[in-house]
Amino acid sequence: MSERIIRGHAERMAGYRRVLEARSTTTSAGRLRELAADEIRPVRVWTARNHNTPANALDLLTRDSDRIVRWIALLHPRTPAHALE
Repeated sequence: MSERIIRGHAERMAGYRRVLEARSTTTSAGRLRELAADEIRPVRVWTARNHNTPANALDLLTRDSDRIVRWIALLHPRTPAHALE
């Protein structure tokens, strides 16, 4: 079992804002690439679900350490073919 990280209020709110950014359809492709490498799992999950996420960010998400993030990224229509192999 992984070690549980206790976060302070400011850090939780910053993570929540990044989740909202990852969910937004107006977030730029460059920012979605950055969010694909975020340490907080829900940020990566919502980045993988965003229909504007670029292929190179999805490629990164298909190799994520979290199996749920990988699965969601594999289901994305823009996931590159080589990542599906």
